[in-house]
Amino acid sequence: MEKIPDVINASKGSIGLTDYGLAKAIYLHFASVANQIEFIMNRDKIKGNAGEGRSTSEIIQFEIDIAKELYLLAKADSRIGFEATNQYYYLPQDLIEKVINCHYILGQ
Repeated sequence: MEKIPDVINASKGSIGLTDYGLAKAIYLHFASVANQIEFIMNRDKIKGNAGEGRSTSEIIQFEIDIAKELYLLAKADSRIGFEATNQYYYLPQDLIEKVINCHYILGQ
């Protein structure tokens, strides 16, 4: 996915790059949903079997990475995170707070 901007820039210009930003934001949103599901599944297994999949620390670190990427995308394009009934879903300040909270959880 990281090679896409080079291809888009050559063929579609800034419109293609804007669409790429939206597509990446959608990917990051759903990746975050998957992380939350896996985090809860891991949390529920703590008393017993560790199970398969990523560790809780890996999930939290990925959430930090997602929040940082979404921050850059939201700052570059105000449409990202906007939904008419809820107004803004991703505010840059909220994404900064998410990174701080994730670091706090990692420190526990």
